[in-house]
Amino acid sequence: MDLVPVVTTQSNGKRGLVQLGSDRRLASLEHVTHFSDATTLTANISATSDGTYFQDLGNSLSAASITHLERRVDLDWHDDTWRVLGRVQNFQTLDEAIARDDRPYERVPQLVAMGEWPALAFGLEPRVDTELVNFQRNDGVTGQRLDLLPQLTLPLGPQGLRFTMSEPFTLLLLDDARVIHETTPIQPEGGPGHRDTLVVTLRQGGFQGPR
Repeated sequence: MDLVPVVTTQSNGKRGLVQLGSDRRLASLEHVTHFSDATTLTANISATSDGTYFQDLGNSLSAASITHLERRVDLDWHDDTWRVLGRVQNFQTLDEAIARDDRPYERVPQLVAMGEWPALAFGLEPRVDTELVNFQRNDGVTGQRLDLLPQLTLPLGPQGLRFTMSEPFTLLLLDDARVIHETTPIQPEGGPGHRDTLVVTLRQGGFQGPR
């Protein structure tokens, strides 16, 4: 299938259509629209005319094993405090042998909101995570789910920052009085592993104390 780029000043994406004869086809749409720096619409939609399309015409084993095609549209908005996601999602089931009770639910819609505020007195950090989902499908149980998770955290311990260097030959140079150095045990996969670590700390006065 040839995907045709579609680009404007605020939108970009790809769309494609494969037509085989008069009754077999595959269509797809990948699209992103930036309404503003804070608001983005994303669409990923695929549909095929029959459940054996990929088994008959797929060009790889992974394509031939596809059992569902996702259709999803997301609207994402954020500001300094909130991030809100609205989603509509369903699936085309290609494998008719999958029992109807085992097929994925539609989310029509799914609403997610995450709020995070600056630290309060004594360093308390407020945050809230919420999610409301309407689960639907043609057979079986349907319903709604509401999750509400307010949080109030108080960071304790040294005011250090942690970095994990996971790639070979990684070099990290910092000039920060809060740095604590630690080396975790190496756990190689398969054969033996080796690690060379050189740590040089130049600090005037007490370690992590006031200047």
